[in-house]
Order: sequence, then C-alpha cells, then structure tokens
Amino acid sequence: MPLNLVLQYAALARSLTSLLDQGKTEDLALVQERIRQGDIIEWLHEQYPGEIERWLDDDRVAWEEVRESVNDLLAVNSARKFGVSKNGLALLLAFCIDAMQQLVPPTDSPPSDAG
Repeated sequence: MPLNLVLQYAALARSLTSLLDQGKTEDLALVQERIRQGDIIEWLHEQYPGEIERWLDDDRVAWEEVRESVNDLLAVNSARKFGVSKNGLALLLAFCIDAMQQLVPPTDSPPSDAG
C-alpha cells in the first residue's frame, strides 16, 4: 500500500474537515475546474493560508498521483456517488475518503468484535 499517498490524503482530509467545521464553502463547479486545471492544492493554499497542512506539497510525485485519481473521480455524478451537490470542499473530502478506501487492501475476514 502506498503509505505516503494515504498519509497525504489523510492530511488533506483533516484540513478540509477543519474548514468545513468553520463553515467554509466553495462553489462545486469552481473546485471541479481547479481540479481539472491541476492546481487545486496550490489554490487551497492561496484561499486558506495557513489552514492546509504545508507538508502536503512536499512530495510532488505523490501529489501527481493524487491529482490523477481525483481527475478520474470528476467523471462520476458527485451528487449520486458522494451525496455532494453544492460545497466543493465537501466534494474534496469525499474524494479523499474514496481514494483512501481504494488504497487500503481488502481483508479476507471481517473485523472482529472487540467487546
């Protein structure tokens, strides 16, 4: 499992969760366009200085992989697949969760109940 990529998705998810908790919103179409342009991380840094974890852009190779997988997700109906139809920050968070789920290898057995 590409741990570095999972950690970068997790860092972005934490940052997005904080922004959403503060009531921040971004137009869905604008965020989708920034993803298509390939500058979503830089744009987030500009829009929210100091609120997006800085180490996110330290590993450009990993972020290129992130951008490619997120671009693939743009082809799906975000309202139907992720339940997001208005807030672009919520869509980015949903993308992070989806990507992390895809990066975690499936297990052969269900988790045990630790009770």
